[in-house]
Amino acid sequence: MAYFKINGTDFSMYVNKLLVDTKHIYTARQNASGNNMVKYITKKHNVHVGIIPLDATALRRLEAELSGGSFEKSITYLDPETNSLKTITCIIPIHTIE
Repeated sequence: MAYFKINGTDFSMYVNKLLVDTKHIYTARQNASGNNMVKYITKKHNVHVGIIPLDATALRRLEAELSGGSFEKSITYLDPETNSLKTITCIIPIHTIE
């Protein structure tokens, strides 16, 4: 079981897999004098969550949490690298949950 919350609502009991990867986003260019210039922009976290089969009530609760309100969601999970809780703000680009 993995620790996983969306906007403060605990969904840990439904999670059977949690994978987190981080990408560093930057631009690298060469200026006129031939020097390389690197501009660090940000980090992007991808949180992949495996969900066990849900009954209708639990599925509606999960769907309501993902689809309702703002497209920005607060996600709290147990970071496997640091073994500590981490909270990030995620953007859910599509409001259709499959």
